[in-house]
Amino acid sequence: MKIIDGNNMLHREAEIVGWGIHPVRHIFTKYCAPNETTIIVWDGPFGNFQRKKLFPPYKQNRRPKEESRYKFFDMAKGVLRFTPTIQVECPNWEADDVIGTLIEQLHTKHKLKVESNDGDYWQHSEKAFLPMISTKWKWMSAKECLLYKASVGDTKDGIPGITGFGEISFKAMTKETRHRIIECIESKDFQRFETVTYEEWPKRVKITVDLFNELCLYYHLNSYWTVPEEEIKAGTRVGSFNLTAAELFMGKFLI
Repeated sequence: MKIIDGNNMLHREAEIVGWGIHPVRHIFTKYCAPNETTIIVWDGPFGNFQRKKLFPPYKQNRRPKEESRYKFFDMAKGVLRFTPTIQVECPNWEADDVIGTLIEQLHTKHKLKVESNDGDYWQHSEKAFLPMISTKWKWMSAKECLLYKASVGDTKDGIPGITGFGEISFKAMTKETRHRIIECIESKDFQRFETVTYEEWPKRVKITVDLFNELCLYYHLNSYWTVPEEEIKAGTRVGSFNLTAAELFMGKFLI
């Protein structure tokens, strides 16, 4: 079973042939006869809403999409209705959360392949095959990826990380220490965190309750959030192959 991050897919298609009409026909051709169950997941309207409530600067550094790009996304979603793919789009949820929820639901029943080059998906590396992820992440465990993004930061999502803590500091810690810190974060145990980090934490970064709470927040923001099953069902559309309808649809845009 294949799960595709739709937004990521379109950006990759556009890098190959440019932001134009042609990628839509290419997408239709590519998915009109998939050889396995294929689920394409899109960021829902106001997809950042959940995290922005908790952390207003989340993704605020990203520029809004141009109107032409919105149309491009709508055309791709439209033509995929005439392929035997399953599309999922849930208002107020990001594709990452929907995909994370689907992986959790399906990984024990199906061999999953997730198509996206977004490093955030490495947190699912123990439950799904992730062929497009950069080698940058492959030396880390799934949870170490979350700790890295929380402590060092994730500029594309507007998460600053811990001031004074960089990649060198992260790599200087042993794997055992990193996993103990993860346990402290997940159990919200500040007292143990103070003990665990005493030797390997950079001395210039003072360990305080505020710092620990900040680290917990960033870890939570980078983790996938479970989407209610009824919302996934409501946002699911199952397509069917219809070449005539697809050609008529693409013809409206002179594709």
